This record gives sequence, structure tokens and C-alpha cells, in this order.
Amino acid sequence: MMPTIARLVWWGFTRDRLKVAFMVLAMVGGMAAYAMLEPTLSHVSATSMQMWRTEVPWDISIKGAGVHSLAESFSSIGGIIAYEEVFLVDAILPRGQVTLLALKAHSEPAAGTMPMFSLECVEGKGPAAENEIALTQELSEALGLTVGDPVSLLPVESPEAPVRFTVSGVLAAKMRVPTLPVITEEGASRVCPDLSRYECILVMLDGRVDIARVASAFRKLAPHAQVVTLEEQYRGVSTGFGYAGAIRSAAQVITMVVATASLITLFFLGEKTKSYQMGVLKAVGVPSSWLVLSSGIEGVMILCAGGALGWILVVRFYEIAAPLSLESAMRGLGEMLEVLLPGGAAGIIVASITVISRPVASLLREW
Repeated sequence: MMPTIARLVWWGFTRDRLKVAFMVLAMVGGMAAYAMLEPTLSHVSATSMQMWRTEVPWDISIKGAGVHSLAESFSSIGGIIAYEEVFLVDAILPRGQVTLLALKAHSEPAAGTMPMFSLECVEGKGPAAENEIALTQELSEALGLTVGDPVSLLPVESPEAPVRFTVSGVLAAKMRVPTLPVITEEGASRVCPDLSRYECILVMLDGRVDIARVASAFRKLAPHAQVVTLEEQYRGVSTGFGYAGAIRSAAQVITMVVATASLITLFFLGEKTKSYQMGVLKAVGVPSSWLVLSSGIEGVMILCAGGALGWILVVRFYEIAAPLSLESAMRGLGEMLEVLLPGGAAGIIVASITVISRPVASLLREW
């Protein structure tokens, strides 16, 4: 039995090499499309969520003395995609009181999170020295200041001692760019020497979790701190996440269905082209079960070959062209294979049974 099935499988491979090549290419193309879909739609989803953050690029702020030491405990709270340790310092400008955002020196994004802020400027650059400040476009126009101009800040605690800064840049009005004037941690210490009282952690959520539940968890971690939530803004973020998730799921399902259907159709057409030979084999006494088994093995081997080749090519492409998206692409490949291999194998077996179960006379007429 086994030698006969092996010869039938080999005959199926060598008889119609073009069908085998097309099936392997369809498998590789489907995997490549799905793998590229995963990081692309993830980026679209993240962008759509960011568009709803019209006020500030965070959803919760935790402000109080010593709150920076709590950042290590955030891993126990789910739904956080980014957080930033900053200082929020009040100062007085000629046009009134403003809040300054001071980024913590040598601050790096936590493992598994994304950077919250971008200091992209339409003019100049972000602050790098203790005497530099980056203004928002609105504030720059209101004060009539541009890059290189001096500006004096009056500390709220001691307004009699102005602190002089130089405008290093004008912040762009874009997503993830702060909507507050930005200074360095050293610059903030010139305005308020005791910065520990102005420690703040800004948190961005993923759009799926309940903001009230997360805020409650923060209040338990830091009962002395002031926890402020932007609930109205976050409702828009959650809505955007829902829309993006629906589009993402629909696109993934369509890609999987098209790839699986293409493979099954190619195999079915290939099986029909050898109907006459199948009829002859049945006529000389080869059991139909052997023919179905040999066709099924042939189809599964093609699927495995296409899957292996697709995995190697796609992973290699992302290693060279887009290493930051490699993990997301590999996750997409895994999801694709989980559906494509069993679904394709089942479809191939059904296609084989459909062709081979026909009467011998019907198969012989396909000559």
C-alpha cells in the first residue's frame, strides 16, 4: 500500500509542476500579505486612537511628591501603552501663568511601551540646555517670540526673581507633540529648586481598558497623589479603537479567506486535469481511499513547503527592511498558518473526494 501511495504522490508532484508552483506562490503571497497587514493595521489603529487625543497626548496624570518611584509598579496595571516621568512646573509669563513641561533627564521608554512624546519643531529644536525652552506655536505667536529670542519666567513661588531662558524652538502642532512649553529637568530646577514636589507621571492607555478602573488602581498605589483623568477624551479614543479593530479584523478575515480559497481552487483544478488517469487507476482496481490519501498527502506537502518558504522569505524581508515590525509580522504569520494549514488541508481533501468519488465512466470522459 505505502509504495503505491508514495508513487501516486510523486506522480502528482511531477505531472503538474505548474500547479505545484502556483500553489506555493499563492501560499507565499497570502502569508506575505497577511504579515504586512498586521503591522500596517496596528499602525493605523494606533494613529486613529491618537487622533482622538485632541487636548493632550495622555489620558491620566498622577502628580505629587515622590510619584516617580511608583513607575516600577505600573507593570501590574494592564492597559498602559506608554507613560512618561515628567515635572509640571507653574511659572508666570508676560501673558499670564503657564504650566511648563520638563522631561526627566535620561528618561527611556519602559520595556513594552512606546515613547509618548515627540519634540518635533517647525522652527529650531527641542531644549537641550538648562537655559533653553521650546514654545508652542500659539504661545510663540502670542508673545511675538521666535528662535533665539530671550524670555523671562517668573517663578510662582518667588516672582521677584525672574529666570531668563532662550527660545530653542517652536513645537509643531502634531500628534504626540506636547501642547505645553517644554524645558529640561535642569531648567525646571532653576524655576523651582525643589522639584520633588512637582513630580508627575503621564499615562497613555490602549483604548480597551476602563479608565476609571485604572485611575482607581493608581489612587491605591499613591493615595497622597493627585490623579486626574481625561474621561471625555478617552471615550473618543475607545471609540476610535473599536472602529479600527473592526476594520482590522475584517481585513484579516478577507485576506485569509481569499488565500485559502485560492489554494483550494488551484488544487481542485489540478485534480480535474488528471481525472482520466484517476479513472484508469480506479478501473484497474486501485481503491478510491488510496487515491484520496495520496492527493491529500500531496496537498499537505505543498502547503507545508509554501508555509516554510513564506515564513523564511517574509522573516528575512522584515529583518532587513523593517526590523522594528518583525515581531508583529511574525505574530501575523503565526495567525495565518493556524488557519491556512488546517483550513487548506481540509479543503484539499474535500476537493480530492469530490473529484475521485465520481464514477469511472465520468472520470474517463475527461480525456
